[in-house]
Amino acid sequence: MRRDLPERYERQLQLYALMWAETRGEWPAEAAVLYPFTGSEYAVRIDEETCRTVAADSVAVVKRLEDRVTADASAVPSVAG
Repeated sequence: MRRDLPERYERQLQLYALMWAETRGEWPAEAAVLYPFTGSEYAVRIDEETCRTVAADSVAVVKRLEDRVTADASAVPSVAG
């Protein structure tokens, strides 16, 4: 049984909180991850600065992956004749 919350789950809820705020015009009061089979509950920190930092980090990761795919696609070997 886990006694801690994986960081990726925390970041996921922080992204959800940002999306909520951007679509609803208000920040969620709280967030938590619940494990129904164990009864465990983990509060997740929701503040604007943290959520925006997580979003910026996520955008940067996606951009790096897109750049890599573009670079890989342009490096197609040709057959010498």
